[in-house]
Amino acid sequence: MCTHTGRSYQCTECDECFASRSRQLYHIRSIHTGVNSHKCMKCGKGFADPSSLSRHARISHTDRPHKCTECGKCFAELHVLHQHIRSIHTHDEPYKCTKCGKCFPVPSRLKQHMLIHNKV
Repeated sequence: MCTHTGRSYQCTECDECFASRSRQLYHIRSIHTGVNSHKCMKCGKGFADPSSLSRHARISHTDRPHKCTECGKCFAELHVLHQHIRSIHTHDEPYKCTKCGKCFPVPSRLKQHMLIHNKV
């Protein structure tokens, strides 16, 4: 039952709940049906939708010219390197919740956190 999570779309195969119908359908396609019809041309790995394939190709098969000076990990995009440094090395958390004051290293974590304040 999804009533206490603020997520109203429950998987028909398991107990997992989702905030949107599209996330629920993606979950069912990728986890339960095993349909991964979008294949990577470089490695053959299959994905449930084109956006997941695109993300895979960008992360797995592109140059990563931005190298972390602390640990040597490389990134394809400069902003992701900056997020990595804030999250892992400096623990800088410049993104602050206006409702409770909790801080986060990257905007996506603040956005995810805000869902708890926006429950109906």
